[in-house]
Amino acid sequence: MTKRDLGKLGIHSLAQLEKPLPQGIRAQANVVLRRDDDGTEYNRVRSFKVIGVDEDPYAPVDDYNEPQEMKTASAGGAT
Repeated sequence: MTKRDLGKLGIHSLAQLEKPLPQGIRAQANVVLRRDDDGTEYNRVRSFKVIGVDEDPYAPVDDYNEPQEMKTASAGGAT
């Protein structure tokens, strides 16, 4: 990767390369199919653009509606 590409991912120093990438990076990637002289095919990312970074990708969703049966059972009201 080039220094410009690493900057898109939020990496601006050599020390940051020793750490894992931040979680939750969403990107739009342009992927091309390449073929070697022996016929082996593989994918290559030609370019990418960061379109967003989620704060915590594993955080619970706020608008989740728990089914009524589970609410009753967890409150101790089901018999």
